[in-house]
Amino acid sequence: MALSNRSVIAGVQAKFFRKGAAFTLPSAGTASETSLPGSGDTAWVSFGAVSVGSLTPSQEEVKIFAPNPGRKRLKKVLTTKDELTIKFTSQEIGRNEFQALFKSAPVANAATTLTPFAGDPMEGWLSFTAKDTDDDLIFDITVYVHLRISGDVALGDDAATFEFEALVLDNALNVGNL
Repeated sequence: MALSNRSVIAGVQAKFFRKGAAFTLPSAGTASETSLPGSGDTAWVSFGAVSVGSLTPSQEEVKIFAPNPGRKRLKKVLTTKDELTIKFTSQEIGRNEFQALFKSAPVANAATTLTPFAGDPMEGWLSFTAKDTDDDLIFDITVYVHLRISGDVALGDDAATFEFEALVLDNALNVGNL
């Protein structure tokens, strides 16, 4: 689709490939900062029903002022730090949610137990896709992230929701499509 200004209502999908997990596409390997699994690999773990997503770019800046002729006026802004945070809410409980909630080791597909606080922080590849109501792609990014649950998980009369926050880490393999 040609890139043009348009109003959209977006639906998002998210899936995760943890660091250290084996993959078969594009060829056999292990996911890491330097090794990106293929998008069609079956070992990607979906977050299921994602109700809402957001992206928040931020930066730190230093303002440079210079006299003109006597009063100092803003002349330049130097950006010293860049950051991108992806937030989304999963409405289903699965392997990613259990691992993030209990900070456990990776949870296998057929697991019946886990050990809280036995795992490393969740780091790996996040595929985050947004499509409009006609199912046309708005964007699809695959980025290396530090992933965590950022809010309370309430269990009760309403569906449990899991608010995830993915801090995008600088990586030469990070990629996006429009």
